[in-house]
Amino acid sequence: MASLLNNDKQKKKIADSQKPIKLLHESCFWSEEDPRWKVVNVVDQKKTSSIVNANAEYHDICLDIDSYIFVYSGRRGGGKTTSMTYDSIKAAVIYPKMRLISNYPISCDVNFINGHARHIEAEPLDLYKLLCFDQEYQKCLILMDEAPDIISHMSSMTWKNRLLNIFVRQLRKNGNSLMLGAQSFNLIDKSMRWQVDVLIECEDASRKYGWPPDTRGECILQRWLDNSGMWTGQTWQDEQAYNRSRGSSEEVGETMELYPRFLWADEGHRAVFDTYYQQDVWESLRKVDMRLDSYRVGSNQGQKEEVMTPDDYEMAAALIEAAKQNGGLILSKEYYATLNISGAKKSKLGRDINSLPGFLHHHSGQNWFYDFTNVDPDSLRRKQGQTDEKN
Repeated sequence: MASLLNNDKQKKKIADSQKPIKLLHESCFWSEEDPRWKVVNVVDQKKTSSIVNANAEYHDICLDIDSYIFVYSGRRGGGKTTSMTYDSIKAAVIYPKMRLISNYPISCDVNFINGHARHIEAEPLDLYKLLCFDQEYQKCLILMDEAPDIISHMSSMTWKNRLLNIFVRQLRKNGNSLMLGAQSFNLIDKSMRWQVDVLIECEDASRKYGWPPDTRGECILQRWLDNSGMWTGQTWQDEQAYNRSRGSSEEVGETMELYPRFLWADEGHRAVFDTYYQQDVWESLRKVDMRLDSYRVGSNQGQKEEVMTPDDYEMAAALIEAAKQNGGLILSKEYYATLNISGAKKSKLGRDINSLPGFLHHHSGQNWFYDFTNVDPDSLRRKQGQTDEKN
């Protein structure tokens, strides 16, 4: 029975994918206060430049002026992908020069009141280009659904997360904005969380109010929170603390409602996006292999490298002979303190001593002893000849 149901779902999915794409009117993205609702046959009415119409106290969220990072959070089926899709299409309508890039397919046509029409389709996200800071990824709105699969809080020190955080720190310089979908804000890498400007908490109204299952997706309840202070001038935590300090329990953030049925499939058209689109389940486990040049801190490049001289080897060998006459043991720090040579030469001498036949070192408490009992001092003198041959 289960296999029959799966086959029916697969057939329906194939049939829906063959339908024409949705044709939307730009009024789908107007706010309730938009003056165009009161104007008839307007050809060149000025559009708002904000994807969120701000009240008098807030700045507009204008992606053609600033770069923003949004996170849409909510439990499974809460409407986060739907909300992100709606806002991305609205952004594409308002900012026609901004490219739309997404890790899930989005496509529709939009009719404008001036008689023009435009096809809107998201380009597939190329994570390789993103991680390589490709010059193509400039002036883009980039969508990442199920973002924790790409930038998980459990892999904060991996190269993938570090590269993505570098990309995010360059957003403003490249004119990009970013929308992320995550079931929980805390599932995203901590460094990325700090960069997020706006957090949108999404909830399906049918689950909150106990509506019938067939009404799911009819209304998405949203709570918009300023996470960085870039939108309202202060973070939602600071605003909440301010309210609490004055005895107010008023909720912070802007509450909004989204009625997204026009995004779904109907008898004649396929959906604007596939709410059941599955991301690559292995993406979170993939690693990034780095092949980078390295810096030498304290490099002596351009200077003559210090080389042990015959006198240096003779002085070191004489100390070995003196140690052998006193039982063969000597504190390692005392051995090097007696030698009047540089630190670089001492490092080279230490490697040579460790390679001498019969050499041992012992540990007692916090002290290390060199044991030269079975070491031939001439074997150290011969190291000078081997060094000369290498040079």
